[in-house]
Amino acid sequence: MKPHMPMIKTTTQLDVLKCLYNEASAEENKRIENELLCNNDLAEFYVDVVLVKETLDKVQYEPSQSSVDNILAFSKSYVKA
Repeated sequence: MKPHMPMIKTTTQLDVLKCLYNEASAEENKRIENELLCNNDLAEFYVDVVLVKETLDKVQYEPSQSSVDNILAFSKSYVKA
């Protein structure tokens, strides 16, 4: 019988996203941070998703005033049949 070997937890891109969005436990965060120091591919992924997140955080969720004005102008010119 083979001796019991503990499973080694592999850090995935999903783990990195959980860390980025504060959905990982403190223990998971520590493990992920350590893995980022050793795994260049995972570190590059982390940098990429941080940049994407920063860009998405700047997205404007409301239409510009000119868009609203155009919609209102069109609706006023619309004639019901």
